Amino acid sequence: MKSCQWFVVSSLVFALLGCATQQQPTGARPAKVRAPPVSEFEQMITQLNLQGEQLARFKKACVARETTLNAWTESAEGRKLADLSKEISTAKAAKDNAKLESLKTESAALNAKYWTLRTEQRAQVLAVLTLPQQQQWASSILTAHVISRGLRQANLNQKQYQQTQAICVKAATDFVKAATIAKDPYLQTMGQIEPAVVQEVIATVLTAEQKAQLQPKPAAAPAPTKKPTTP
Repeated sequence: MKSCQWFVVSSLVFALLGCATQQQPTGARPAKVRAPPVSEFEQMITQLNLQGEQLARFKKACVARETTLNAWTESAEGRKLADLSKEISTAKAAKDNAKLESLKTESAALNAKYWTLRTEQRAQVLAVLTLPQQQQWASSILTAHVISRGLRQANLNQKQYQQTQAICVKAATDFVKAATIAKDPYLQTMGQIEPAVVQEVIATVLTAEQKAQLQPKPAAAPAPTKKPTTP
């Protein structure tokens, strides 16, 4: 429900899409279809190589989380939040600003409850991971953000990517401590170190040409005002 969270961007950065083929008549070229996006928790299983008893506990925690969130969505408060979303759209269309503000205030309170529940449930899932695994996951998130946002125009080569990744691994490992995930399972606070990491990469990894690419382009000069012609 809550948007614009620093960590949630990772779901877009790391989304893994596959292709499957539909059954076609003999002789026809198989049509490729896009497979469903891999969930973030599925990415954790693969990237962190979860196995055995830990994998079983992780999947159990994921199921418990989904059950709890679905139950809230179907509760009176969850249904009310869904109704408020429709009422907000209606008020916007009618340009009823007074009603819109009232609806937004009521919706924000319910959204806050739902976000608190989501945060608590996510913390329980990530608690199954060891501290090194939490740090490894955090480093992958930080790397994705640094490259996709701070260095998007730099066009890193393979060696530079590895150097950037090493910097992000160290920064994330230093940042994520034993209690970090429990308090901040979405790692929103890790956004505080992102600018410094970007600057370190710029200073130590990029070439002069790449640094120039990252410089903001000067604003175009305003067109000269034409003097009115007199008759």
